[in-house]
Amino acid sequence: MYAALGALQVDDVVVFVDACFSGAGRSAIASGQRPLIMSRIETVSWPSKLRVIAAAQSTETALDYEEVKHGLFTYYLLHGLRGSGDANSDGSLEIEELYQYIHENVLHTSTKVMLKRQEPVYMPEDIPGDLKIVDIR
Repeated sequence: MYAALGALQVDDVVVFVDACFSGAGRSAIASGQRPLIMSRIETVSWPSKLRVIAAAQSTETALDYEEVKHGLFTYYLLHGLRGSGDANSDGSLEIEELYQYIHENVLHTSTKVMLKRQEPVYMPEDIPGDLKIVDIR
């Protein structure tokens, strides 16, 4: 998948994944969680134009936010894209701003409201976060 995304004839690719990487099957986890089964890959060639913001750490599950009828991650992703993520209020949303908004809110809501831990991840960590995602109007 990474190779295919890296081969796209575009400058940058951003992927948002509202699923967990825990490896648990749907029957092995509670209702309302979003598992994604991943095969272990020994060597991954990460395309330089690819950035991924995923809903949860490898040992966590992605939660449903029943009160708003969305995944917890998706709820804050959508709010962030609509302008809540523009931390410096400059009218331009960069990927690092969006990630920080999602991370802070998902982690807070999961631990304080849902009493479970869900911590989004940004991959790869060493790519600068100044890629503009959207202009806020």
